[in-house]
Amino acid sequence: LNKYGTYILDYLIDGTSITYLINVMDFNPPTISFEGIKSNYKIGERISLNASANDEISGNCEVYFTVKNANGQHKILKVGDEYKFEKVGNYSVTAYAYDELGNYGYKTYVIIVEE
Repeated sequence: LNKYGTYILDYLIDGTSITYLINVMDFNPPTISFEGIKSNYKIGERISLNASANDEISGNCEVYFTVKNANGQHKILKVGDEYKFEKVGNYSVTAYAYDELGNYGYKTYVIIVEE
């Protein structure tokens, strides 16, 4: 069974009917892969945020990002959005993905910004 849901199996053995209910559940989060992001940038440089997410049951999943800048402020972005580095320091880029059953995964990438 490769799709989540409830399946009914009916057996007839020696004149006796037996019914089994099988619930296939998905508790695994999507797997996220960053694409085209380097670990070092200069002030003023821009990145285009790209990542993909795949779930073994749901297939491809939508991805969203948060960028935590050197001051600790967060910005929410989506795939394809650009982000400009304006200060020296460490930035955390976190990609989040949800599948159709509400399982979520995330992956964080740390970027160092220098002058």
